[in-house]
Amino acid sequence: MIAAAGIALRRQSPVIFVVDDDVEVRRALVRLLRDSDYVLHVFPNPVEALERIDELAPDLIISDNEMPKMTGLEFLKKVRGERPEIRTLMLTSGRSGELIHEARAAGDIDKLVQKPWHSEPLRAAVRELLGVTSGRTKSGTMPASSAAPQSSNPSPESASGPPPASTHRTSKE
Repeated sequence: MIAAAGIALRRQSPVIFVVDDDVEVRRALVRLLRDSDYVLHVFPNPVEALERIDELAPDLIISDNEMPKMTGLEFLKKVRGERPEIRTLMLTSGRSGELIHEARAAGDIDKLVQKPWHSEPLRAAVRELLGVTSGRTKSGTMPASSAAPQSSNPSPESASGPPPASTHRTSKE
């Protein structure tokens, strides 16, 4: 608890949505971020993430672009139109290059990360984007930390096994 002007404020961990149709990519992202002070919700497609966005109120969405039902670009544009306070990070293989760069220039995507990613630059991008939320979460409480601790676990490329259930919550995996 943090006390401010005689009022106790609860610390709240940043909420991150991970949206990718590839189960191995979702697992790798959970392994990469699980030791940080984040609440992770994992979705196999943007449609399911959109259904839970108001209920779970993410601070950041990490999304693949190439997915069935709805592309990541369509998804993040929709999110930006309805919930502009949510930070967005697009994972891309580069096949939709010009379109994605135009969307980033238009402000629909906050950050692009090329697949395959390197662990530490991706962690740094997540910390940077969470630090942009003006120092407060949507509920008005202070975030746990915009400089999440470094993981001592192996990189997601070499980590094995599912993440422990106590370090994150998933909506679908």
